[in-house]
Amino acid sequence: MTPLPPGRPFDDAFSVVAGDRLVRVAGGDGRPAGPPIEMPTDDLTTGVSADGKLVAIGSGQRFEPTIEPKVIVASVATGKPIGPPMPQTSFPDFVEISPDGRWVSVLWHHYNPERGMVRVWDPRTGQPAGPLLTHGRAVNTAHFDPSGKMLLTASPDGAVIVWDPFTGRELGPRIMHTAPASEALFSPDGKVILTRGGRQGVETLRLWDARTGKPLTLAMAHPGAGQAAFSADGRFVVSSGNGVIRLWLAATGDLLSPPIRGTEPRWHSRAARLLINASSDHPLMLDLDRAAADAPSLPLAAQALAARHVDATGVLTELDLGSLRSVLRAVR
Repeated sequence: MTPLPPGRPFDDAFSVVAGDRLVRVAGGDGRPAGPPIEMPTDDLTTGVSADGKLVAIGSGQRFEPTIEPKVIVASVATGKPIGPPMPQTSFPDFVEISPDGRWVSVLWHHYNPERGMVRVWDPRTGQPAGPLLTHGRAVNTAHFDPSGKMLLTASPDGAVIVWDPFTGRELGPRIMHTAPASEALFSPDGKVILTRGGRQGVETLRLWDARTGKPLTLAMAHPGAGQAAFSADGRFVVSSGNGVIRLWLAATGDLLSPPIRGTEPRWHSRAARLLINASSDHPLMLDLDRAAADAPSLPLAAQALAARHVDATGVLTELDLGSLRSVLRAVR
């Protein structure tokens, strides 16, 4: 099981491995989805399109800028760029392809407190598609909405901004998460924004109305949370950090079950199924739809891990299916 980058909905279909100046994209079966793509350096950032047909690759050198920084978008099937390289003024810290595959966002100066900037490019022409977007401070993350027409950025000062990235105009009021705002992302239907951030040890998540910027839930506490993501249907949120996974109801911000001891949660890309590494170091597949009605429908491996095991802190080291089923029935 391969963990995907924080702040993104987890996808079961594609993974990227970069090394030895090569970028390889693999399908869900682990087999290569296309030929390796050769790059001039090992210092790379990557992002795969939602349909797995394109891969964005940022290259350069972070601390010894002897290689000119650039971004390319290539066909996974052929390994060939779909347009000319997009030259950058600094190393591209993060790249993301829009859900429709038409645009690529590039974030620079992730670690610079004064110069964080984001820009959207047309990968087929190699030209900018909009102006520079900046908070005036560092920018931690930048993610498209499902339509590919809006961009969401989060900053260490706590500000979360929805942009029209093609005009540079802010859309609606700024959302203010407890500083710093480590990440922000849209729900699959684009109507809700999930934010994560806070000082070390007191990290929280929160859900907001994407149109009005008003909070929909109270703060959802998860100390040490390093990643969070919506399920494919938008009904659930998973957060992970400090070796603990928490499942939340997106409609209310309530915990779905007691915390689960585990790491590396991955949502299936089309269903409310969650794969985690449990405390026994065996993958646990949790089907939230089936768990609501019938425990025996879960895989045998999950059944074997489903007993109650609570550690001294009250955290479940294995999943308690009984309490989970009762909560899910109430939700339905």
